[in-house]
Amino acid sequence: MTLPVKITRAEHTPQDLRRMAASLKDAGHARRLQAISFVLEGWSRSRAAEFADVDRQTLRYWVALQ
Repeated sequence: MTLPVKITRAEHTPQDLRRMAASLKDAGHARRLQAISFVLEGWSRSRAAEFADVDRQTLRYWVALQ
């Protein structure tokens, strides 16, 4: 069983992140922001990572760095 992702920063809502992602020209960066927004909304890491086409550990690094 995976542990939930601990959210330590809350300056951006999931909607803010998706709005930013929509304005980006870099598709990879946009996918990262969208995946993080899904985690913030309660999606499983597996499902959000699958959306971004990466493994769960990579998604975890993205969340930890934000």
